[in-house]
Amino acid sequence: MKKTILSITMAVVFGSFASAATEPTEVVTKAVKTDASSVMWKAYKVTGSHTGLVQLTEGNLMFDGTSLVGGNFTVDMTSLISTDLEGEYKEKLEGHLKSDDFFGVANHPTSTLV
Repeated sequence: MKKTILSITMAVVFGSFASAATEPTEVVTKAVKTDASSVMWKAYKVTGSHTGLVQLTEGNLMFDGTSLVGGNFTVDMTSLISTDLEGEYKEKLEGHLKSDDFFGVANHPTSTLV
């Protein structure tokens, strides 16, 4: 009899812990402050690399408790700039990246990252 009562008690205690751990939590979405945000990029090539910035037009981050579980961003591709070059070489790289050889900014002014 004592074993049966102990077994039932253990099942109730551990069963309540299992159900508490599996309850879904609410996913919270937070907006990105686009006026205070930018994306820093780094691109590699055979002879080295380049760095630059691109601005966000909107974005959201999704959190489940303290864990980042998702998000989405809209990037203004027309804002793409190089930060490691100056003068003629800067203009050439930015023009090349915005051309149809890479991002085709004239036809695709925004990009979405999910």
